Amino acid sequence: MNFNKRLIILLSILLVLVFGTLGGIYFYWTRYSRPIARNVLTEKEHLRVAALMEPIGIYPEPFGDVSEIISHAVNSQVFEPLVTLDNDFKLKPVLAESWDNPDNLTWRIYLKKNVKFHNGDSFTAEDVKATLEASKKDKWVQAQDLDQVSEIKVVNPYTIELKTKSPYPILMNKLSFFFILPKSVIAEGKVTEKHIGTGAFKFVKYEQGKELVFERNDNWWSEKPKVKKVTYKYLSDPEEAAKMIKDGEADAMESVNPALAKEANKDSKLKNSIKFLDYGVKYIGLSVYQEKSPYIETEKNPFKDKRVREAIALGINLDEMMQEAILGDGETASQMVPKDIFGYNPSIQQTAYNPERAKSLLKEAGYPNGFTVTMDIPVPREADGQALVKQLKNIGITLKLALMDDPATGMKKLSQKDTGMYFMGFGCDSGDGSELFEQLAYSKSDYNYTGYNNSEVDRLTDLAKTTVDQSKRREYLQEAMTALKEDYVYIPLYANKFTYFASLKINLVYDKSGEVKATLVSGVETVYEKQSYKQFIVSLFSS
Repeated sequence: MNFNKRLIILLSILLVLVFGTLGGIYFYWTRYSRPIARNVLTEKEHLRVAALMEPIGIYPEPFGDVSEIISHAVNSQVFEPLVTLDNDFKLKPVLAESWDNPDNLTWRIYLKKNVKFHNGDSFTAEDVKATLEASKKDKWVQAQDLDQVSEIKVVNPYTIELKTKSPYPILMNKLSFFFILPKSVIAEGKVTEKHIGTGAFKFVKYEQGKELVFERNDNWWSEKPKVKKVTYKYLSDPEEAAKMIKDGEADAMESVNPALAKEANKDSKLKNSIKFLDYGVKYIGLSVYQEKSPYIETEKNPFKDKRVREAIALGINLDEMMQEAILGDGETASQMVPKDIFGYNPSIQQTAYNPERAKSLLKEAGYPNGFTVTMDIPVPREADGQALVKQLKNIGITLKLALMDDPATGMKKLSQKDTGMYFMGFGCDSGDGSELFEQLAYSKSDYNYTGYNNSEVDRLTDLAKTTVDQSKRREYLQEAMTALKEDYVYIPLYANKFTYFASLKINLVYDKSGEVKATLVSGVETVYEKQSYKQFIVSLFSS
């Protein structure tokens, strides 16, 4: 047999083997291939949220200081601003298409067309003008942020122009807190009765302490939400909320405390969870307002001495405190803003724990045996307070806790500077560090509960407010951040993490607000598809 014949025979045998093998695989694929499970996003008729905190009001009712973020998150589903901030604190258009600056005192904003309010009115520049003017006149939420605005002018139906008294570089950031209402409803004086916006959901009803109900706005200008109806049921017990999800009575719940989160993560019915870091920082405020404080058992106010304030900072082991208070579920802070906020200073180091140095400073200041001080603290943060009691005891300071069980009363007390020391959290909702200084550290601010007064910080704050050049603004804020840290009137502690839990039947998307938003939720359905021939072959050889 010559070579060519042998080659043909070998090739024939090889082809028979190849096609026989493929034929066998095909035979088994048609009979034994396993279906592939795939999750698809679907519409959901009714989203039921077990909510642990409720809004203080429906816009434009006052939100207050404690739960403003919650109020804003809930209200933003019914009402919309011109712009908003994404999870990286970058400006994102909403009812505005774009904006520019013809000069340093002018903001020209170009609006979206073909947007309707829930009552059928068309959205135009007249509605923006009416809303902003009513905000200033009637002192609506964040009205002080418009103090720099000297003129509001309608250029045409879809262009509005804002003039400011001096350069105001973060005006667009501030406008993210102003929801636009219909001019017709404002003119009627019915803004607190007719909750009309342009948002993805329409207001249905709100029973304070019980529930809040929205329904989908099918005429929304953007992509229609997957959820048709949403009900927030307000509860005080997080364990009850978790049980509602396990029992199928709720679909999602808001952030829960670390202990419950750790326990719940072991439960198969609560494994659909997401976790993210709060953009606010928990801190201690030390009052330097009074010469003698009724809340500090000393002849004069020890916090007026910087050595005492520094001793407090040095006497707190942040890692240990965070472990005891929130099971370590957070990140310790070096300064009063997290790194994502404009103006964060990367050169500032976290205060190192040094109890011996703390004791030495107290002795130098005339308090070798320490002293007793009462700290105001919200009830939900009592664990933080107890951890601080233990920490400060190590340097000779006896800390008593005054629990603020009513947020409104507690905040009123602080606003009157009626405190010796307090525990609170602060977040720059605008994404810009100037907010920290304008509210907490500026000597003339209504929210400066400590009585802090540093002329250099005031100067840098004023510069940051009026400088258009962003690189220079960053320098001013970082300088102010250093000065604030070195004064130890505000002692940054940490940022905690939030945990959401949801039914396995819904898809939950991260949002920085700390609130379950129906616009970011969809149903989940598992579908089964037959493996392709290629997938089956790959699975055979990979197993």
